[in-house]
Amino acid sequence: MSAEAAPVVVASGRSNADVRYLTLLQLNDLHGYLEPHAEIRWRGGKAEFSQMGGLARIATAFEAARRDASGAVVTLDNGDTFDGTYPVMQSRGAALVPIMNALKFDAMTAHWEFAWGPAGFKALAGRLAQAIRAGRRTGLRVNGVAQDAAVHRIDQVDVAAARWPARCRPGLGTAPCASTQPW
Repeated sequence: MSAEAAPVVVASGRSNADVRYLTLLQLNDLHGYLEPHAEIRWRGGKAEFSQMGGLARIATAFEAARRDASGAVVTLDNGDTFDGTYPVMQSRGAALVPIMNALKFDAMTAHWEFAWGPAGFKALAGRLAQAIRAGRRTGLRVNGVAQDAAVHRIDQVDVAAARWPARCRPGLGTAPCASTQPW
């Protein structure tokens, strides 16, 4: 696992723009896997099984990326986190809460987490340290489509972590989108 900082150009009143660096750390589709596990990956049309996941490995990678970052770091959980394995399903997601809070995410969107129903999701979200972005509108718009976003002030720059609405997936032609490139 590696992370590379991307340059962010910040327009200023001066003739030259300030250049700062931003590292984005992203987690998605954990599906409750606390330990590393074999997972299928396709390389050149051929199936391979690789060791994936494991929260200790992920924590180590996040710590190293934060330590080595040459600028600000934003950490996002893109959901499909609190489901899948026996301990997580049996506890309705609660078994992962202290671990996920220790990873210090800035924001999260939810997917399978909604399977716990409105009350279950609200209870789970209330125990998480990060901002949950799913369903609330903040006024951010992309090509006229309202986005759900968490805005963080990092290194004197506003950074928005926006959730793309499911009905606005590029390439599906279901709503006006910022991009027409397929995923």
